[in-house]
Amino acid sequence: MGVARAWMVRGAAGIAAALALAAPAQAATLEPGSLYLLTGEASLLGALPEPASPAFATTTTAVSQDGRFVAFTAGADGLSAEDDDTAVNVYVKDRLTGAVTYASRRDGVAGEPGHRSCRDASISDDGTRVAFTCREPLDPADTNDKDDVYVRDLPASRTFLASRASGLGAVGNDRSDHPVLSQTGQFVAFESQASNLVAGANGTNVYRRELGGGDAVVVASRKTGPAGDDGGGISPSISDDGNRIAFVIDRNGFYDAADTNSRSDVFVHDESADTTVLASRKDGAGAVGNGSSAAPALSGDGLTVAFESTANQFDFAHDSDTGVDVYRRSLVTGATNLVDVTIDGTKAGPARRPTIDDTGRVIGFLSKTTILDPADPSPGDDLYYKDDTAGTVVLASRADGTAGAVSDRTNAGAVSGDGTAFAVEVQRPLTPDADPRQQQLVVRDVAAAPPRTTSVARPPGTDPFRNAGGDSFGLHLSADGRFAVFESNASGLGVPDDAARAIVVRDLVTGAATVASRADGPDGAIFTSDVGSPAISADGSRVAFLVATGTGQLVYVRDLVAGRTFLASRADGPDGATAMGSYSDPVLDADGSRVAFETTAVTLGDGDADAIGDIHLRDLETGRTLLVSRATGADGAKGNADSRDAAISADGTRVGFVSKATNLGDGDTDVDLDASGTRAAFTAMSTNLLGLTPARQRVFVRDLAGGTLVLASRADGAGGAQADANSNEASISPDGGFVAFGSEATNLAAPVEAGAYEVYRRDLAGGRTALASRGNPASVIDYPRNITTGGACVAFEALETLVGPHVDGEQGYVRAFERDCGRPPPPPPGGGAGGGGSPGGGGTTPGGGGQSVARDVTAPVLARARLSRRRFAVGPRATALRARTARGTVLRLTSSEAARLTLRFERPSPGRRATSKGRRVCRPVRRRPRTRACTAFRAEGTPTRQIRAGAVRIALSGRIGRRALRLGAHRLTLVATDAAGNRSRAVRLAFRIVR
Repeated sequence: MGVARAWMVRGAAGIAAALALAAPAQAATLEPGSLYLLTGEASLLGALPEPASPAFATTTTAVSQDGRFVAFTAGADGLSAEDDDTAVNVYVKDRLTGAVTYASRRDGVAGEPGHRSCRDASISDDGTRVAFTCREPLDPADTNDKDDVYVRDLPASRTFLASRASGLGAVGNDRSDHPVLSQTGQFVAFESQASNLVAGANGTNVYRRELGGGDAVVVASRKTGPAGDDGGGISPSISDDGNRIAFVIDRNGFYDAADTNSRSDVFVHDESADTTVLASRKDGAGAVGNGSSAAPALSGDGLTVAFESTANQFDFAHDSDTGVDVYRRSLVTGATNLVDVTIDGTKAGPARRPTIDDTGRVIGFLSKTTILDPADPSPGDDLYYKDDTAGTVVLASRADGTAGAVSDRTNAGAVSGDGTAFAVEVQRPLTPDADPRQQQLVVRDVAAAPPRTTSVARPPGTDPFRNAGGDSFGLHLSADGRFAVFESNASGLGVPDDAARAIVVRDLVTGAATVASRADGPDGAIFTSDVGSPAISADGSRVAFLVATGTGQLVYVRDLVAGRTFLASRADGPDGATAMGSYSDPVLDADGSRVAFETTAVTLGDGDADAIGDIHLRDLETGRTLLVSRATGADGAKGNADSRDAAISADGTRVGFVSKATNLGDGDTDVDLDASGTRAAFTAMSTNLLGLTPARQRVFVRDLAGGTLVLASRADGAGGAQADANSNEASISPDGGFVAFGSEATNLAAPVEAGAYEVYRRDLAGGRTALASRGNPASVIDYPRNITTGGACVAFEALETLVGPHVDGEQGYVRAFERDCGRPPPPPPGGGAGGGGSPGGGGTTPGGGGQSVARDVTAPVLARARLSRRRFAVGPRATALRARTARGTVLRLTSSEAARLTLRFERPSPGRRATSKGRRVCRPVRRRPRTRACTAFRAEGTPTRQIRAGAVRIALSGRIGRRALRLGAHRLTLVATDAAGNRSRAVRLAFRIVR
């Protein structure tokens, strides 16, 4: 008996011993009818803490005059005991004392916290006032349910509604945002779509409000004269004295007859002189820019304005292209100069998002250039600043010291009034105290010797401020429900900082968790390249998973007790060569000795020599690799089209799969097998199965031995009504008596709200249907994962916290229908062992298993993404991650490097405004709320594909896994993650499903 079969003797005790890294806390007893969180605390009663979150400084006026105070927004739970942790809040950091002051609250020292997200934090030069945008009504007069501008006076603990008519006039009747403050906070400028702030105003305009002295409101973006027409305007920037305001407008000839370019331009309004001048033009009264100009930053003295522009005629000798660059315009001399140049005058663009000090001497900007500093050879975004007096260009987005690590992933920057400090928003942390997986806000003190870089969005002190929790998904349970496997980035579960994520196994009895995605040996190195698609054997002894390589993925199997890791994606034979290619969705038989998977690899030596996706099986005991997706007979013809979604019987002798092939016989339908391989659950839209109409997705179970077919997606009762909406994602229990599935139906079990996607359990013999997910009205259930023997437990995932205190992100849950998933009480400690060694006949170590891919620092870049058709009908099968021909539409793009491409499909949904770890979001809900309403996007599925560098072509059918997308509008979000865990910027495409 090889070690794989010996697991049937050794049982769960040996596995539990292998998982016990220390003496873990006892997990909760799973009580019938209760819900438990499997991917968090060892007790299963709550998520791991997540005190840190991404922090943002999105305005160029987020830093006080001397850099002591920084205003920022964050959704962190650990910054204040007075805020609402479910909202993104505004804070002010005192860099001298380390104190963090919560600002986005109602009037008073203990003013009620805001319960909806706020943003756009801007601070006065003296650090006493902070302006921000918030939809939360922080003033009783704010009844418009729109974004409004507020100003918090920190010493006085007062909160003022700024986006209202003069005095205590009516609140604006439409959105107001993007505030900026003068030196003392006496004046605040902002943009607004409201029409009632000043009589006669129309469209979006820039306003200036004086706080005190009558609280007068004037339109800054208007023509000369007290009754001048407003011309619209956005993106205000204000001088220290509040007299001058720069803004952007796209309106030919409104302020200047020379403005005929039909592009956006930058203007500066002088309130006391009642003049408005065009700034985005060539020297003096030269030509107006032949490209768009935007993002003005006005110096504190009001004499210089920096802006970004795609025009190339301001300084054609240095800037002859139409890329975006940063320019500096003197309002005194009329000179317009290119900022993003080297010391010797070589253009170094592109550049964008300028920030400027009080005198116009120091101008910061973001750039992807690789020629401004030898330490920054990567084309990622970084913050540089040019000192016009010193004639230097300096890199600011870097870690502590003169040679600190470079960010290469910088989002924004803001300079202090005196030009000595920069707030820098970076995607990759630059200080050792920060969470390695969270966007960070730092301050770079360029006047210090050497320059210092310190974290902003953290409590006082220097202790690490990081999360134990994180996102977890891909949940699967062993047959008896004792062991769970899932993919996670939570450091509290043992995921190291240098790993993008890891495959984790949890013992639901002891609560112990261990990382399974590691190289061969009991203490094998944890894979730091991308891992995913975990599967667990029925007895919980082995775990299969994918590991990304530079050109695809490989399939590995981890033996949890023996501490061995075996390469499964290898050619036929005990010592078969590693078969490189793209792999997906491995599944294991009951004891983990056989693993089936889908691949396009052509070197497996089992008769598959083409790049069509096929199902293969690797027997770890005999060392054989076999082609599964072939016609009847030992040498049956290979499938002539893609096959996918393997399911395997307990003894590994039967494999079910989905295929587009026309030469394999009947079937071609999504499938999940019971342990015997004789019962199959599947999803189908056919109307000739049991004569059911209308056409919609339904879940069926076919008994291959008995020749019967039954409908599983039906209401409670033996003859319960068929589901009144789509049902899918079927999973059958090992004994074949129960089915778990997801559905948007409203008539399966009472009560659920219309449009809610929930998870159900169907007892086939008893004719009972029960709700398993029981999500609250605001929850977002992802989909069911699997169901244990006897239907005792159902695993599923959700994007909301359903157990314990709130955290953001996806987590895995289990609904217990029987105590401890029907397992008998565990035996006392001690007792049998048996077995040992490596898989009989295999005797091989994992090829390359001990090697990890070197970590780089350059994020992939996705470009030219487009769909061949933005309106298309759903094809007859799921989206082909390796399709060779288009079915509904074809996605085309280019990638700067090989990466794992995540395709997130979403559809519009009623929403409620909320937060997700530092970001203002619109969460999907079941029905449109009376307040905080918004249009959200509900996740439909997130398939992935390993892509190569260069041109990429992916056929999309309009199906995700076993689900067809609904008719109507959808959104596709693309993110590429390279082998080092660097993530690209998201690219979004819209499309519509039609009949």
